[in-house]
Amino acid sequence: MAALQLEGHVVLAPDWDSGAADRGAGVLTASLDQAVALTGGRREVPLVVVGWSLGGKTALSLALDPGRASCVSAIVGLAAGTRGPSPVDGSEPLARVRQGVDHGPPPIYLVHGRRDTVVPAEDAEEFTLACRGVGVPCSLALVDTDHAGIVGTRYDSAVRRCVPDDARAATIGMAAAIGAVRRAVADARS
Repeated sequence: MAALQLEGHVVLAPDWDSGAADRGAGVLTASLDQAVALTGGRREVPLVVVGWSLGGKTALSLALDPGRASCVSAIVGLAAGTRGPSPVDGSEPLARVRQGVDHGPPPIYLVHGRRDTVVPAEDAEEFTLACRGVGVPCSLALVDTDHAGIVGTRYDSAVRRCVPDDARAATIGMAAAIGAVRRAVADARS
């Protein structure tokens, strides 16, 4: 996030609790509303929603929601889950795409680790193909990292959370993630 902020982008990172009674939907919805307000509703100010893991699943569900998709310029899903319910609306992104999309969703940029054991890379590939099959613009970059490496971290079992890491897998993952955000912003501005 710091690299993107240094480039002049406004970065919001909601602090949400997926274990809350509403699975974090209230905080995530309020964060999206805040981001939309920061753009002033101007399309020339791209609003790129980026999410990792469950947050990525949430971002995908926003792209597929006809009521919310119009305020978003692009979606970047980092090791994004495509199966199971989204915290925001309970929809499953893969199932939703397979049902067909009758609105113009924003472009979707996926970045996924080939060695991801939490959300298999095959899920991202299947989602990408399903999107392309119904005309949803979707790209997928597969990189040599795991679930945590996509966001420049490694899972530390001693503290039971992801911690920053500068190992090769984490730097490759983070570079791919930042690259996808840069592409999404550039494409939205063109």
